[in-house]
Amino acid sequence: MACSGSDRIVCRAFASVTMATLMGATPGAAEEGEERRFSWRPSLRVTGVYDDNVFFEDDGEEDDAGLWLKPRVELDYRAPAFELGADLSAELRRYASNSSLNDAYLRLKGFAEAGLLPGLTARLANAYVPHARQLGAPETDSNNLVQSNRTDAELRYWRELPRGREIEVGLRGTRFFSESYAADVPAGNGGTVVDRNFHANYWEGAGYAEVQSPLFRHVRTFLRAQLRQRVFDDTGRTDFRDASLLAGIRKEWVRDLSLDVAGGYGLVDRDEGDNESRFLGRAALEYRTDSGWRFDLSLRNQFSADLAGNDFVDTTGRLEVEKHFGTRTAALASFFVTRLENDSWDADQNLYGGAEIELRRKLSRSTQLSLSYRYWQNGGDYELDDFQQNRVALEFTYRR
Repeated sequence: MACSGSDRIVCRAFASVTMATLMGATPGAAEEGEERRFSWRPSLRVTGVYDDNVFFEDDGEEDDAGLWLKPRVELDYRAPAFELGADLSAELRRYASNSSLNDAYLRLKGFAEAGLLPGLTARLANAYVPHARQLGAPETDSNNLVQSNRTDAELRYWRELPRGREIEVGLRGTRFFSESYAADVPAGNGGTVVDRNFHANYWEGAGYAEVQSPLFRHVRTFLRAQLRQRVFDDTGRTDFRDASLLAGIRKEWVRDLSLDVAGGYGLVDRDEGDNESRFLGRAALEYRTDSGWRFDLSLRNQFSADLAGNDFVDTTGRLEVEKHFGTRTAALASFFVTRLENDSWDADQNLYGGAEIELRRKLSRSTQLSLSYRYWQNGGDYELDDFQQNRVALEFTYRR
């Protein structure tokens, strides 16, 4: 397979990760009685895909079949005072008819975390990964991905208080870069214009404080306050600050049930444009049975932003039902619906949803085969992005 242009670096990395994966690895051996500190876990995923609407078009006339290859290596090193980790993978996508969809991505993640003082932890992380360009389109499709790099530096402090209470305080600084792509950005007339050489480069700072307190056995209440500011390099129109205050309860896992419910208030303050205040909330309920069933129901209402900094209010409901048949076979059905309200430059609303059914079979200790079907539908006020999409995927996974 020939690689040229900007794909050459990715293809070389793909070959390197693939070779390491196929060669396998033996986790770092420890002397008898010693704790193993280093681990190495290679894997390889091969996916055959058929999609009946590869370009997210309203008429849905263009279908195609593709083959995706994803070698991956995960590394961890744990010591008493610090931890290092890396998740290195490359993804090569090739399609039968539409060469414009052929692409290669790197997913290189790494972090270092160290305890500085009792309760005080510092963490530095970097992720060179493909990122979804816009909300409302599938986040894994080639048409909606751009290679990006995000660096986070975080300082966290945790302390146990009297009567079983806890407090956690954190500060985070972020630097984000992206490759150039075509993006809708706000225009001076209240609408948008297409910037075909847009870079979603920004600085971000955030801070939070959370207090937890026991309510009764296995149930805790919490109060969380958060502040965030994002400043873009290319355009100041999308710079914003947001603040939120959430209160809720968490029910820890007790036999077969967990619960997380929170509600509160949020405010977005934009440098240009109207400010927005909203009720924010989330709820998540997970229930498992001894017979192998798992039910996961979640609701959320929150502020979101796409890669170009356009603000949305995201309201999503999701249901997952999973059934395990013994130790080797499982079936999963998931359903979701999302309403996006655009707060950046007009009052457009986007409504989308979908369903996915997956059947997994463990062939051996190291191999798994899965067959999945996904349906996606976009609608709402902005008719240009309305589409329907059906996808079938057959996936083989090797994990050492």
